[in-house]
Formats: sequence, C-alpha cells, structure tokens
Amino acid sequence: EGRREAERIYDILDVHFDEFLGESFFADKLEDVVELYQKAGLAEESDGALIVRLDGDGEDIPVPCMLRTSNGTSTYHSRDIAALLHRHEKYGFDRLVYVTDMRQILHFRQIFKALKLLGVDWIGGASHAPFGMMSFQGEAIATRSGNIVLLEDVLEKAIELTADIIDEKNPDLKGKAEVARQVGISAVIFADVSSRRARDIVFDLNEMLRFDGETGPYIQYTHARFCSILRKHDQPADPMADLSMLGQLAEMRVARQLEEFPRQLESACDESEPSYIASSLIDLATAANKFYNELPVLVGDDENLTAARIRLVDGVRTVMRTGLLLLGMNAPEEM
Repeated sequence: EGRREAERIYDILDVHFDEFLGESFFADKLEDVVELYQKAGLAEESDGALIVRLDGDGEDIPVPCMLRTSNGTSTYHSRDIAALLHRHEKYGFDRLVYVTDMRQILHFRQIFKALKLLGVDWIGGASHAPFGMMSFQGEAIATRSGNIVLLEDVLEKAIELTADIIDEKNPDLKGKAEVARQVGISAVIFADVSSRRARDIVFDLNEMLRFDGETGPYIQYTHARFCSILRKHDQPADPMADLSMLGQLAEMRVARQLEEFPRQLESACDESEPSYIASSLIDLATAANKFYNELPVLVGDDENLTAARIRLVDGVRTVMRTGLLLLGMNAPEEM
C-alpha cells in the first residue's frame, strides 16, 4: 500500500525508477553478511548482539555497526550491507549515491566503514548525499507526531494558485490547465533544489510561485519568452552567425553565463548538489532578461546583427531547457 501511494506521487512528479527492491528481497542474504564478517574475524559479541567495531584505522567511528541484535533479528546495518553487496554484484557501479535526510549520516558512515574493513575496493564509489528537513508554513511535511502536510496537497495547491495567476496574466493562453500543472509542480521542485541540499527548507507557496525573483516560474517564463522570440523570427538560428557582432555589455553578460553553465553542471554532478544548476539558471535568466529589455533582437536593417542575437537567444533557450529538465522540471514554450 505504501509503495503504491509513493509510486502515484512519483508519477505526478514524472519520476520513474528502473527497479524497486524492498527490504524483504534481502532477507535470505543476511546470514551471508554475518558469515563474511565472522570469517574475516571482524564480528564480535557484545551484550548478546553481534557487532563490528569501527574505531581505529585513522577514521574513528565510536558507534559500532550492529549486524544482529541480542534477540537474533537483523538490523538496518546488515540489510543495507546486503543491499550494497547485491547492487555492486548486479550493476558493477562506478558510482552509487544514497539520498536520504541528514539523520542518516552516521548510519551510512558506519556501513561504508564496515565494508572498507572487509577490504572491498569498490566502496569508495559509494557515497551519501544527505538533505535537510522540509516544512510548510511551520509544519513538517512528514512527521511521526501526526502533524502531517501531504506533499500531494502542496502540489495541488501550487497548481491551483498557478492557474489563478495565469488567468490574471494571460487568460487567453492555450492549454492553461496543463501549463498550470507544469509550472505549479515545477515551482515546488525548484524551491527544493535551489537551496543547498543540506539546508532545512520552509516552503512558502506565495513566494515560490512568483514570476519574478529567484523562482522556478521566473526561469520558465524567461524560457517561454525566448521561445517566443524564436517563433517570431520564424527561422532556425544560424550556427555560423558571426558572434563577434555581440559587443554590448548586456550581450556579453549573457554569453558569460552560457559559458559558465557547463562548469556549474560538472560541479553539481561531482558534489551531488543540484542547487549549482538552479543558481546558474537564475543568473542566466537575470542576464537574459536584462538583454531582452535593453536591446532589440530583430534588427531590421542589420541581418548580421540579427543573426548573431538570434543565435544568442537560441543558446539561452537551449541551456534553460536543458537545466530545467535536469532539475526534473518542465520547460513550457508558452506561458
């Protein structure tokens, strides 16, 4: 039941998994884990439980890894070690990233160290990317105390408020309901990924749905604005356009942000930090809108300058669409 509910929310977010494996899948592999540590001479009894000590070796973790409780049941440690061994055997991964909240930091330090003690040479490719807690108007989105604000409710409210904004700003927009869905959901996603991953987040729907400022709708609106310029031009951007024509400060600022994006993308991948992409898109949108407001793109009496600026506009559209999709957001062409 819980998994079906989770999958339904994943569908709303357009998130898809290749494989779901619950804890029960690893039940018959847990004794193999215990045997590995016993044969290596690393497992020892402590108050009836079976543990692996993790102190020493220059990386002291004072809390041991527990393989089996005093009443003989398995633990999160043994199940996650079994899962890691299975995943490497099946996928032979170069890199594996666990994404959980900050409360699991010690847990993953323990299992990584426990596998390192076994002499597993590939464990350096496994890492933990912890994230902060999320709350909405002072209430935790998911707590054990009964104070629950469901993510689905947040998404539905975001879509509803976005539809009201579109009715006010662009009542004749075609496909308003779908655009409202794309912008509302993306606004919630951006409010999450634009903050540093480890920070706690307090959601403010009115703030995250603004069409100006550092928000998802602001980036999407900028993308749609530049798509509109290209539709009006009604010709593909010329890849051979002479970019040396672009000497204005507003043009150079856009070019610098386009050049910076690949570096930010690489850093985001290296550090599992999507906020670098979000920040880069905000900077690009700011520069692009300043360019849009200061300079005409379609210069009737100068075809070469028009071609160069159209190529710049197409670069903005391409990078913005790429960045939005990488963040799990939509890139509507009209808003």
